[in-house]
Amino acid sequence: MDAALEPMGNQLDDWVVKIEELTARYTKPGARLRFDVVMYLDELKGLYAVARSELDAYLGAGGEERTRRAHGLQIAWDELAVAMERRPPHWTPGR
Repeated sequence: MDAALEPMGNQLDDWVVKIEELTARYTKPGARLRFDVVMYLDELKGLYAVARSELDAYLGAGGEERTRRAHGLQIAWDELAVAMERRPPHWTPGR
């Protein structure tokens, strides 16, 4: 897993930019958000926060703790990757 750490960090940076772009697109002034859009954005933000936290914890751990943290990092990573691949809910400005 150690060889994948830099690409993972870079991918997380790319994903957070995409999440911020989606949030800006969906939350334009005057737009009323549908519940599914709010849930979609909150899910992405939450999964990103968990994945970032798991990566930081993995990097800060050593020895046996690092081995244990690798599993949590992989789960968090996989969940975020799946969520990022899903299409966002259809959005119509002002609706």
